[in-house]
Amino acid sequence: MQAITTSAATAAGWVGALSTAAAYLLVSRRVIEPDAPTFQVVNMLGGALLAVSAAASGAWPSVTSNFVWVLIGVQALVGARRGVRTVVGRVSARLPRRRGAGEASGCGVGHTVAETHRSPPPPATCPPVPAQPPNTAWTSLS
Repeated sequence: MQAITTSAATAAGWVGALSTAAAYLLVSRRVIEPDAPTFQVVNMLGGALLAVSAAASGAWPSVTSNFVWVLIGVQALVGARRGVRTVVGRVSARLPRRRGAGEASGCGVGHTVAETHRSPPPPATCPPVPAQPPNTAWTSLS
């Protein structure tokens, strides 16, 4: 019975580790957004499975950190349902959004992810670009 429990805890740990790594990979490659429910659920699942594996090994600091990891995911999901901006939402609001095909480039300044989903884009008013004198540094060498 001990061997089955140990094997199950080890398997849970591997699935948890792969889940959290996959979630991070998907966010890093911008397949999903950091405040998306998919990211939060996969992270929570991974954290819970890692906590189970750590508990079976008696690694209580790891159990505690993974339990906190799950609580952060719960807070993010509950906050998202209530419309509360989480820390992740505030951070992603500062990150520039990649533009898709066919989107206007405006003045070269993209709207953030948070602006795109939560408010209309700002008006497209571009400041005038000052004229620059030609670079004559190389012409004087002749």
